[in-house]
This record gives sequence, structure tokens and C-alpha cells, in this order.
Amino acid sequence: MITFQSEGVTVNFAHYVAAGTNLTLEQDDNLASCDRPSQVVSVDLCRVAMLVKTSNISNITLEAWLPTNWTGRFLSTGNGGTSGCIQYEDVAYTASFGFATVGANNGHNGTSGNAFYQNAEIVADFAWRSVHTGVVVGKELTKAYYQQDYSKSYYLGCSTGGRQGFKSAQDFPDDFDGIVAGAPAVAFDNLTSFVYPSGGRDGLRHALTLTPIAT
Repeated sequence: MITFQSEGVTVNFAHYVAAGTNLTLEQDDNLASCDRPSQVVSVDLCRVAMLVKTSNISNITLEAWLPTNWTGRFLSTGNGGTSGCIQYEDVAYTASFGFATVGANNGHNGTSGNAFYQNAEIVADFAWRSVHTGVVVGKELTKAYYQQDYSKSYYLGCSTGGRQGFKSAQDFPDDFDGIVAGAPAVAFDNLTSFVYPSGGRDGLRHALTLTPIAT
């Protein structure tokens, strides 16, 4: 048994998941808006769910999927739109190829941007800190679980996930050996239009008060 401890990290659970399992995913606390009620797991793996503090008023939900057929590679996934939704389909896909994979909720739950209002720490998580924090913790966990270091580190994301990839390359060039940044949504002001249907008129007004994040 591997005991994992890291500053600011609370391990909520660590479960063995057999290949072919159809996981039922939590739907409380705005997570139903993520429209991911379940996820099929195609390989044997260890699923670890964590709460990671990013400041005294913010945190991220982080999951690591550690496949039995690990190839020595590490990978972080990204997010989409304004959402705080773990992209379980991407986590499952990359874990199936032997990547030790992490995914996070970007500092808030659900697809609305309302959590950003008057909370600069959650904005920081959305802008850059969630991905970087997940990488740091994920690499520590990977090394502890497999009892050896990773050989290569990669990133996979599209839209907001593409922007996160660009931001990682800009601010943390040592985090990844390779980045797949699809359709990078680097013009965040344009993304605020997504908030109107999910957060209503008030959500749009709140989002438009934010400062630019992709600088």
C-alpha cells in the first residue's frame, strides 16, 4: 500500500477500478450541468480523488487515474468554456494508452462562470493555477504510486483547454515535454458569451467585470 501526503492535499478516496467498469459520477453541487453522469473505464487502474488547496479561500478537485499498464508517461488534461468540469472522457482516453493522467475542476464546479464574481482566487485557478497545481501534485503522486519517476510529461486540451496549454507553455515551460493545444481560446473576453445562457443576465454582467487572464 502506498501512502501519499503532500502539503494542502486531502485524499478523498483511492479506488481500484477494473477494466469495463461504468463509473457513476457525482452530480451534486452544480456538477449535473457538466453532463457527465457516467464514464466507462477500459483498463485496470487506480482512481484517486483529491481536494487541493490553492489559497485560503480556494481549492481544486483533482483526480488521478493511474493505469496498471503504465508506460512511464504522465499527462494532464484541460477544461472547456467557463466550466469547472473534469473532462472524464479525456482522462479515460489517455489512461487507456498507459498515461498516468490527471484532470481537475478548474477551481469551481459546473458550467457557470458565476463563481468568478468577486473572487480573484477562483479566477486565478481558472486562468492558470488549476492546471499547474494538478501537474505538481499529479507528478508527486505518480512517482509515489509507481515507485519511479515519469519519463515524459504531456498535456492535452481543446478550446479553454487549448488556452490552458498555451498558458502552461508561457509560464511553466518545464511542466510538459509536449503540448496538444486544440482550438486555443486565448481571447477570454469572447468566451464570456458562454456565461449568458448558463448564468443568466447577472452571470454575464459579473463575468464582464473580470480582468483579462491570458496576458
